[in-house]
Amino acid sequence: NRYKTQMAPLTDLLDAQSQWQQAASNRIEAHTQYRIYETEYLRCTGMLE
Repeated sequence: NRYKTQMAPLTDLLDAQSQWQQAASNRIEAHTQYRIYETEYLRCTGMLE
């Protein structure tokens, strides 16, 4: 890859890592919100006591 051959600056690597971490965080947040809304739906429809 470009980093190993020193063709890309370290900042590119750090930016990519930061973007990956943000994407992972967004995925967790989306999953959490999905579960919250799913639970609320089940509660409102009487399927969850």
